[in-house]
Amino acid sequence: MTTWTCKGPLTALALLALSGCEAGQGFGTLSLRSPEGAEDTLPLARARMSGGAIMLVPPSGFCIDRASIDKDFALLAHCEALGGPVTDPNAPLGVISVSMLPVAPDGPLPTITEIARAAALNEISDASEGPAQLVFHARGPAPQEGLSERHWRGAMLLNDRMVGVAFYEPAGGRAAGSAGRAVVTSLLERTRAASK
Repeated sequence: MTTWTCKGPLTALALLALSGCEAGQGFGTLSLRSPEGAEDTLPLARARMSGGAIMLVPPSGFCIDRASIDKDFALLAHCEALGGPVTDPNAPLGVISVSMLPVAPDGPLPTITEIARAAALNEISDASEGPAQLVFHARGPAPQEGLSERHWRGAMLLNDRMVGVAFYEPAGGRAAGSAGRAVVTSLLERTRAASK
């Protein structure tokens, strides 16, 4: 029986390589608007994920698309785009995918180079890398037409899980600089704080 528990970073690279889509579905499940009065389809401000090990908390202006949630996967977008209230009109437009994978206790986080190789990314820039968290900007295949090939990636180790994040903005968006880094960093930091 396969348990997908990693003894090193290489198996976990598949998570980051596929953090933009699940089972080849791309972003096709992202709902754009909730029906009037349908409270059970409203976007979420947080969600318990990965068997309860992770409390996913979006960055300011973003909500979790309830319809996209799986045990270890979720899509996030502007709250208003998902039928919720405007929570931060200054947040950059974009779609965030988050994936989680169990890892061995005290296992290492893959390096940016390993992630880039596994996900066919190039033009790596604005990288910050530590033993338990990393963030970088890269060029790679966009998961859906209309999204920029330049996007932000992040990953962290948390509660025996590797959390992989990809933030894609519309082509020509403004998140290429510090705004995109702030989105990914905020998601990682808020999720870490809520999951302790």
